[in-house]
Amino acid sequence: MSLREVIERIGSNPVPDNEETAKFRILAPVLECLSWSPSGQEVLWEHPVGGKKGGGKVDIALRAEGRIWALVEVKAPGANLNQHVEQVLGYAFYEGVDICALSDGLQWWLYLPREPGSHEERRFSVLHLGEDPVDQICDDLNAFLGRESLMTGQAVRQAKQVRRALREAAQLEKEMPAIWQRMLDKPDDELVELIGQRVYDKLRLRPGREQIVAAMRKMPIPARKLETTEAQDQIPSEAPGSDRLAGRKPTQRPAAVRLWGERHPVRTHVEILTTVVAEVHRRHPHDFDRAVETLRAGEWQYVSREPQRVRGTRIRQTPSGHYVDVNLSARQVKRRAVELLEVLGHRESDLEYLYE
Repeated sequence: MSLREVIERIGSNPVPDNEETAKFRILAPVLECLSWSPSGQEVLWEHPVGGKKGGGKVDIALRAEGRIWALVEVKAPGANLNQHVEQVLGYAFYEGVDICALSDGLQWWLYLPREPGSHEERRFSVLHLGEDPVDQICDDLNAFLGRESLMTGQAVRQAKQVRRALREAAQLEKEMPAIWQRMLDKPDDELVELIGQRVYDKLRLRPGREQIVAAMRKMPIPARKLETTEAQDQIPSEAPGSDRLAGRKPTQRPAAVRLWGERHPVRTHVEILTTVVAEVHRRHPHDFDRAVETLRAGEWQYVSREPQRVRGTRIRQTPSGHYVDVNLSARQVKRRAVELLEVLGHRESDLEYLYE
């Protein structure tokens, strides 16, 4: 009879009345399907552990080629297994095995007793015969208590991988909600831009920042405020205490930029970026497109002749025909302008801001 057939039969039979019946009706058939001989010398029943002083007897020890590979402590069906974890881990410590199990016949708790951490942290698998998928039960029992798997060391290696994955998942479950909440409380520009671009790709609508943030927080989406062209282009001043550009006061607006000694009138920071793009392209018409391909965030370019290659909730075409994202702060505008100069061999000092 295959392990699958044994597991299915156990799930359909009445629950054993006591520990001894569970050993005979459940543990022995399962171990036999895992290539251990319950009536031979490989399955040791009531095996003494811990020496003469302070020792005890573990219900099952799996032995082959002169050594014990795993222990299984059995309790009556329905017993509170939490009360017996320390017992089986203690037996495993005395016997020096790498894997042990605690079972009431239907429940199987599998441990790596020599790993650091609490009892719960050392448990890497929990199975319930009759409730969990049969394929999962068969796979886990074969992987962690199968004779060949234990003797080749594969059982321990795989168990450690599972334990590591469980610890990582537990850490993520603990920390990710707080990380997400901080992102909701104070969304960063990159996340807002990504959501805005996805909305545009689907609906061909460009939501404002306040609309995106409202959606993230599962709040009603406000109507977008109507603004004049100049107001739409104007980028808010940096927050007090931030790195202001060229000594600018918070209330000052740009009047012009001086690039390579030539003055270019501008009214907004958006015009600063579009002007720099146009002037750098004018000076480097042949190298420009190749050079700016390296200016990107992931797959998205900062500057491109194709608008679909530029990520952002507000994209503007420059006089050179290139497209840029203009939903940026003043600091971001300056950083991108400087990066554009430097990628084509110029210096930050070639660009000067002039304010009203």
